[in-house]
Amino acid sequence: MLVRRMVVWLVIALCLGLTLVRPVRAQDAGLTVRTISFVSMAYGMRLSPDGHTLAVFENGQVRENKVDPKFLPIHLINIDTGNEIAQLSSGITDYTSDVAFTRDGKRLASYQINGELLIWDVRTAKVAKRFTTSLLAYHRLRFLPDGKLLAVLESGTPSKILLVDTNTGFITRILAPGFKTFADFQQNFTQVPGMMDVQYAGFDVAPNGKTLAVSTFNDEVQLWDIASGKITTLRPASEKKGQIAIRWLTFTPDSKSLIFYDPDALKIRFVNVADQKESKAIAVGSLAPGLYGLSADGSTVAWVGKDRPNVLQLTKAAEPDKPRPLVEIQGSLKAQPTLTPPIIFLPDGKRIIFGGFFAQDTRNLIYVIKLG
Repeated sequence: MLVRRMVVWLVIALCLGLTLVRPVRAQDAGLTVRTISFVSMAYGMRLSPDGHTLAVFENGQVRENKVDPKFLPIHLINIDTGNEIAQLSSGITDYTSDVAFTRDGKRLASYQINGELLIWDVRTAKVAKRFTTSLLAYHRLRFLPDGKLLAVLESGTPSKILLVDTNTGFITRILAPGFKTFADFQQNFTQVPGMMDVQYAGFDVAPNGKTLAVSTFNDEVQLWDIASGKITTLRPASEKKGQIAIRWLTFTPDSKSLIFYDPDALKIRFVNVADQKESKAIAVGSLAPGLYGLSADGSTVAWVGKDRPNVLQLTKAAEPDKPRPLVEIQGSLKAQPTLTPPIIFLPDGKRIIFGGFFAQDTRNLIYVIKLG
């Protein structure tokens, strides 16, 4: 009877999307690899700044935006234990586009694709603020350092970066490309490939809150001075239009460098913000768009290459010619570019979270890899 009850509770947990941790076989004997299992077809994820809490949410695009209530909650998972801490679900009626933690990890912003912006109290798992906007569909989020202003990447033609006051819901600033005339916009930026020069695939805010970076659908990389609105091009648009290959941009913790994958050079590039010159590059070959992650100090990169699409590999910047296989993705899962980073180094640089997979049967996983 006791065994039967345990089996019943296990099935219930899986149906509700609760997490279970189990070991898997690593590619390298020096690694410790565990997985967190849950029910999801495809998901996005964001890690809290302290590296302990992972926010996981269903990717509504994969579900063709057909709402299934059991997949709407945002799951908060303790990455150290694999246990679910809480579900954020109060009043959510549509899928989550993106989430962002404040620097202290006490609040979480979530953008729903029906246009609602929610500010959550992480400790209580309750909504502290709720704002209704007219910004439907998918948007990306980043908090500025003060935790009061939220940068929202609004998709569309042209794309815009909105600075939103999370106390009032008011838009305090709009950063967007400029045009000489409306006719100029109509003639040059309303059809492919020109329109892709003003559509943004990725963005990040520097930790010091002074600079913002964006990448376009044509893989141009720009630096924006938030105070003045001045735009500087770091990488010109690719001759191969519409690749949307630069989906992730990240600043180093000191805000001095911007890091991104260059699909033409097949390298991870480190570019100085001050003089726009490259300081370092790591050759990683041809990557699936967005499928890479970097340690906080920039010394190590983990990625999934097109030549081995089911294997996560790691390279040290000091030894770029010596890639190290870490883990092979289970056959039922598929690594795919997602709206949020699928490969995340924890702040200590000793563990990697690998996820964002597509699972046709909804039996999905998050890999937690402890480096040897």
